[in-house]
Amino acid sequence: MNLEKEKIIHFTQQKFFADGMSRVTMDQLAKEMRISKKTIYKHFPSKQDLAREIIFRTMGTVKKSISEIIEGKGSVVDKIDSITKIFFNLSIKFSDRWISDLRAYNYTLWQEMDNFRVKAIRENFIKILEQGKAEGIIVDKPTPIMLEVVLSSIRAVINPDFMINNSFTIQEAAKHTFEIVFFGLFTKKGRKIYKESKSGKKL
Repeated sequence: MNLEKEKIIHFTQQKFFADGMSRVTMDQLAKEMRISKKTIYKHFPSKQDLAREIIFRTMGTVKKSISEIIEGKGSVVDKIDSITKIFFNLSIKFSDRWISDLRAYNYTLWQEMDNFRVKAIRENFIKILEQGKAEGIIVDKPTPIMLEVVLSSIRAVINPDFMINNSFTIQEAAKHTFEIVFFGLFTKKGRKIYKESKSGKKL
C-alpha cells in the first residue's frame, strides 16, 4: 500500500464529498495536506483522475458490502433493509454540490458511475428477487421485469437532474425510492413482515 497515495485519496474524498469538485482546487488540496502539487500529480495526472479513483473505490466498497449481504443468511426483508441502510449511509456523505458537479462538469464520470451501479444492481438484485419469490415475500412476477422496475426507478430518481429540479436531497431521494419500490414488490405477507420489522415488533 502506498501511504502517500492513500492519504491523498482519503483527504480529497472528504473534500469532494462535502464541497464538490468545482470549488476544490489542486492548490488547495496541496496546501491543506501540506504537500506539493507535484506529489499529487505524481499519483494523479488530473483532478478528474483523482475523482475517478475516489468514485470507483467508493462504489467498489458498496458493491462488496451488498454482495456479502445477498450471499449471507437472513430473510429478504432483512437483506433489503440492510442494503437500504448502506445506500442511505452512503448518501449522507454526499453533498448536493458533489452530485451536481458530477453531472454538470464531469458528465463522463457520472456516466461511468451510473454504468457501474447498473451492473452492480443487475448482478445482485436478481438473487434478492428470486429469494423473495421463493419465500413468498416478493410477488411472483417475471424477474427481468421487476429488475428493470427497480433499476429504472433508481436511475430516474437518484440522479442530479431530478433532485435539483424537484428540490430533493440525495438522502430524501434514496430513502423514498427504496421504500416505494420495494414495498410495491412485496406480497401481502411481505408487507406485513416489513411493517413489523420497521415498527420493531418481533416477527
